[in-house]
Amino acid sequence: MSISMPMKPNGDVIVFDIGGTHFRHAVFTQGGIGGSPPIKEETPSVFSHPKEDVKTLQQELVGKIANAVRFHRAKNPSIKLVGISFPAPVNSKGVALRTSGIWEDKGDNFPLLDRVKRQLCQPGEEDISVFVANDLTAAAESYAYEYRKSGKPCNFRLFDVVTISTGIGSKIYDMQTEEVLLNNEGTAGEIGHRPVTLQLGEEPLRCDCGAMNHLGSFASGRGIERVAQREAQKFPESFKESSLFKLTAGQIAQIKNELISKAILEKDPFCNAILEKNTLYLAQVLAQIANAVGITKFIITGGFALSLADRYLDSLINSLLQLKDYFYMQSEEEIRRMPELGNLGDTAGLCGIGLFASKRYERLQREQPRILSLPSSSSSSQPPQGEQVPHVRQMAATK
Repeated sequence: MSISMPMKPNGDVIVFDIGGTHFRHAVFTQGGIGGSPPIKEETPSVFSHPKEDVKTLQQELVGKIANAVRFHRAKNPSIKLVGISFPAPVNSKGVALRTSGIWEDKGDNFPLLDRVKRQLCQPGEEDISVFVANDLTAAAESYAYEYRKSGKPCNFRLFDVVTISTGIGSKIYDMQTEEVLLNNEGTAGEIGHRPVTLQLGEEPLRCDCGAMNHLGSFASGRGIERVAQREAQKFPESFKESSLFKLTAGQIAQIKNELISKAILEKDPFCNAILEKNTLYLAQVLAQIANAVGITKFIITGGFALSLADRYLDSLINSLLQLKDYFYMQSEEEIRRMPELGNLGDTAGLCGIGLFASKRYERLQREQPRILSLPSSSSSSQPPQGEQVPHVRQMAATK
């Protein structure tokens, strides 16, 4: 007799891109986001709900994810795959190890995969396979797919996707193996929590995670807000002469990165000086990655960086050139070509987690035989002792 594993679902994936402020969900097809545009909802975070208990916020997020899965499956019940892109290091068991961008350190070691699977417990949901990955892992899958699809010659093997948004992170992708570089636990690239060398006269600054002087303390979207607020207090006359003063009506507490971006694009000297200092911190870390790993291409993404577009890229290139002595093998022109802006817009995470989930599901199908043939002499309907036929839903890889 034989025991069958679940058949391969159709090619569609219900995809989620969880951010520190909002999350989006949609249906991914092999051609991209199909049908309706992505739906945007608020992420239940300690920053938007400071008085709420973190466990309550976590359960609210899980409940929202489950409801969204049911919403999309009501339209297409044949969808059996779910992919979740999450802004935290995620290990091979689907546990979000550090969640400072959403729940600070109060939400660390959150078993996201397990909680979502437990929530999807209604009749007909037992054959849903759930996959969880770090948001930069998902984005790297998208950019690799676009490079391959373009058919253009690729003069690099490794590239690094770097996001400058609520927080900072990165993932290195190997075009030859078609995999993100991860350790056995499924994590890597947490550059936002790497300590930086303070510039002359710079005062220490605390990161969202609680540690001091991390890259994200200064160069993330939240970091640049803190730096601008501190500079406004430290240099009140310069602040009063700035565009940022007018945009905030002189209220330091109202300084947000959206207004900082606007002032930078208005060529405000106060805010542009802050940008130059903060990209120099990022350049410190990127130069070390380039030398240690051999990266020659950095793709810069994330809401804050992309809101400034070429202005941010110019600042980063200038900062890298200030550190040209860090680069042993590259000429100035090669350094200039290292960074480029991501051009996939805000669907990169959604499409990437769809590609990731499809790839991981197919891998599981290859690794597990579709039919387990039992010895004909066995009269038992169970597999021989020691053999198991795990359900795909319980096998969801998370790297």
